[in-house]
Amino acid sequence: MCSIFQCFETNPKKTQDLVGATVSFSFSVDLRNFSVRLVHAGGKEEVYRYAIPASHVMEKYPGMCIATPEVFKRPHVSVLAAEDEMSPGHKYYLVPKTTVSKLKLKWLKKRKDRKLKPVVEKSSIESAEVSDTSGDISLESVGSAKDFYYGRCNYVKESGGTKKKPFVPPIHKPRPRKEYEWEPGLPSIEEISP
Repeated sequence: MCSIFQCFETNPKKTQDLVGATVSFSFSVDLRNFSVRLVHAGGKEEVYRYAIPASHVMEKYPGMCIATPEVFKRPHVSVLAAEDEMSPGHKYYLVPKTTVSKLKLKWLKKRKDRKLKPVVEKSSIESAEVSDTSGDISLESVGSAKDFYYGRCNYVKESGGTKKKPFVPPIHKPRPRKEYEWEPGLPSIEEISP
């Protein structure tokens, strides 16, 4: 094993004394640095010593795609094509094609949601134009940092034209307390006189 991977230990006496520990440690370090690691969905990991084409793995696992670890953030860029080569020192994920298509749809949906046009309301413009002549700062003129950066505007989707609803915190209703009163457990008996 030491002939394939370079050992870190140079002293021959120490190498003979601790052959098992040193070789296994350096072997595991070298495997991570100089091998292709392919991680399955269940966590199982395959290790290849040399660079291999992605088509070889795709033939071995039909219906699966090979992707870099960025597949969950950028699915369009991180999926490897069949002609791409998996290079040593990198980790790759084996992901089902259905999962990749779902990730791409989710990524497109997020991207569409980011393309919102700001539409400024007239009331916010009027309140922004009102200034105090005495120089004192009133509560109407002071806003939050969010208002400063985003300009006190509501967002409207480009195609739909529906406004985004403002966040309204839920109303907390107090739970009714049950007051327990003592109730007799046995029915009363009526006595009949002869």
